[in-house]
Amino acid sequence: MWKRKIILFAAAVCAAAMLTGCAFRLTTGFGQDTVAKVNGDKIGMDSAMLLLSEMSYSYERLFDSGVWEESIGGVTAQEYVKTSVKDTLLHLKYLKLMAEKENVAVSEAEAAKLDEAAREYWATLPQGTKTAEFDIETVREFYGDLLLAEKVFYEATSDVDTEVSADEARVVDVQYIFVSTVTFSEDGETVRLPDSEYKSKKAFAESLLSLISEGDFAALAREYSDDSEYSLQFGSGERDAEFEKAAFALEMGSISGLVETEYGYYIIKCINDNIESNYEKRCADIILSRRTEAFSELYADFVKNIETEFNEGEYEKLEMKNVASGSGRLYDIFGKYFVSTQLD
Repeated sequence: MWKRKIILFAAAVCAAAMLTGCAFRLTTGFGQDTVAKVNGDKIGMDSAMLLLSEMSYSYERLFDSGVWEESIGGVTAQEYVKTSVKDTLLHLKYLKLMAEKENVAVSEAEAAKLDEAAREYWATLPQGTKTAEFDIETVREFYGDLLLAEKVFYEATSDVDTEVSADEARVVDVQYIFVSTVTFSEDGETVRLPDSEYKSKKAFAESLLSLISEGDFAALAREYSDDSEYSLQFGSGERDAEFEKAAFALEMGSISGLVETEYGYYIIKCINDNIESNYEKRCADIILSRRTEAFSELYADFVKNIETEFNEGEYEKLEMKNVASGSGRLYDIFGKYFVSTQLD
């Protein structure tokens, strides 16, 4: 289901652009039925209630109804969820405006699927939720916005190179021993060890090389590595350049020499130099990453001219403990109807 990454890609693609590239102001001049206005176009409170009900289901199913007062880093679960929902709705509205500008629209066949998907989701809701502050048309509109977001993403990135070389898509499986040559300051920044300690660490790493031929690599990693993990599967572009270069040069069963990085020394053993079962998924992830990178620039430029007004007073009054629970099926059902819509 990697393709579903794109449904709400705004959170990942456009986080840096969020509210920094567009004119954004708070207001108390809207009615109770309005969360925000984007270039004068309303985002209804019913849309917020739809997403909040889904979040209520997810959180209270994993924890309990007391979760909303729990805090991490000074932010309560309620504050986090409400901010996430607000951001999602704003991004979808921005993307809808972008779709209109690019003449991207929902086809008649897609419109029929939207109706069907909305009915299916509505049927999954507890009876109490159906009397809450959204209706089946809210669901249908939300699904329509999701579909437009996906369609404009693919339309705007249609010229992105979708050819992936075998080496780019290769995924390797390795074990490693790590000897750290850094420490951390109070601010969490890495600090290189003094020269004497650095040399001592290097000498220790070199001594481990001589032990490898005499013992089990995994056992040595568990005993001597400065990393609690010692096995890893990864593809191109996912690790430090020095580590990746050394690992990709190994054949199955072979072991590297000392690999120096800015954080310390590695000794790497190749368990599998090409995990073929991951090839298709890896290709898909690489293409999606290319599209995402290209689209993020277009999106950031587009939102610069958008004016957003947020109804802070009414939205802040909402209490998650009073939100009726959804069914947890909102995105699953959308994916059922539109998972293959935009594939090449």
